[in-house]
Amino acid sequence: MFGLFGRRRDEREVIELEPDGPVDCIADFTYNFHWQHRGEKLDPEDRIPGTSCTFRDVVEHLKGGGEVVVRGDAGHRLASSMGADLAYFGGPAAPWIQVS
Repeated sequence: MFGLFGRRRDEREVIELEPDGPVDCIADFTYNFHWQHRGEKLDPEDRIPGTSCTFRDVVEHLKGGGEVVVRGDAGHRLASSMGADLAYFGGPAAPWIQVS
């Protein structure tokens, strides 16, 4: 309605990921506190194993209003610092990321 509420869900661009095994920190806005370990544990430009996307690609896609579907084991810290971790404490999960 008048563009007040952004794009409709069915109009969002979608990235589908099917990682090789469990991958931690997918869509972690802090890149697992990159500034603390200076990229020794995770670099935003690293490719997510089994995909053609980097960790930064996923975060930037979400920041731009896109949607991400993870098919498989999303590991730990899924979309941490973007509000999705609230689901861990019983709150609502982020509507823009799905795990199947």
